[in-house]
Amino acid sequence: MNLRYAELQNCQNSIKLHQSLTNNNNNFEVNPLNKYLPEELKEYQVEKLLGEGTYGKVFKIINPNNNKELALKIIKLENLSIDGFPQTALREISILKSLSQHPNIVKQLMFYQLLSAVGYCHRKRILHRDIKPQNILIDKNGQVKLADFGLAREFSLPLKQLTKEVETLWYRGPELLLGSKVYSFGLDSWSLGCVLYEIHTNNVLFCSESQIEQLFKIFQLLGTPQQFTWTNVENLPYFLNKFPQFFMNHEHIRKVFQGVDQQTQDLILKFIEIDPVKRINVFQALEHSYFNEIKQEDKEKYGLKFVYQ
Repeated sequence: MNLRYAELQNCQNSIKLHQSLTNNNNNFEVNPLNKYLPEELKEYQVEKLLGEGTYGKVFKIINPNNNKELALKIIKLENLSIDGFPQTALREISILKSLSQHPNIVKQLMFYQLLSAVGYCHRKRILHRDIKPQNILIDKNGQVKLADFGLAREFSLPLKQLTKEVETLWYRGPELLLGSKVYSFGLDSWSLGCVLYEIHTNNVLFCSESQIEQLFKIFQLLGTPQQFTWTNVENLPYFLNKFPQFFMNHEHIRKVFQGVDQQTQDLILKFIEIDPVKRINVFQALEHSYFNEIKQEDKEKYGLKFVYQ
């Protein structure tokens, strides 16, 4: 979900809104809520209540100018005249303001946790082989869990032949689509690149309905593989010399990655190198500049040390 916090600037409007919610015994109607929004947020549309806790309620709102989904937190102010403005609310607003220059910080932390989980698997020499959004779980505390190991396999040297019927089509590496039965951790790297693109754009990077269509969509972005871009690709079972000849087009890349910052684009492209051997691995990715804005204590909390506990 492409969500970030939007906060109410007018305290009195917050009080009115809270009173409206409590006076109606929490029988909340979505559309009438719009009239309580402060002037700065009048253009937004409230969609639904996402959740509530001790200190407030969180609503999904939409910016009609760009259809961006946001999260709006309404702080509970029941005893304002007695207790003053809640310290917890002030602390949260202060933290959110400090993060406001880096709207991707939540996405980065989520993906950092995902990489740590996959890194743990790879250190145990396990290929997940089915990394996709549906297998990534996030709990109420924002901790990421990698799920569904039904297709996972132990990786060994020398390389063994493995089944090619793995991974959902949209997240499947080109080596599988070309019939390779020998593959390594680069397979998971490809899927991670596709997931990272989806996190930042809400769009599927390579969306198709058949294996051949999937291949051609990959080739259109990265170029049809040649001997000099992918060693021995011509030896793969389904590779054909008569494949349409696409070439990596920087204009097309700019279009596909429109709205994606340079560091994010760089990491994604390193994950989806057409040649599996050239792809960035999980441990290299954890050191990428994409994660520079994550605080060191968070890296220590959610990094590989965390997953070993």
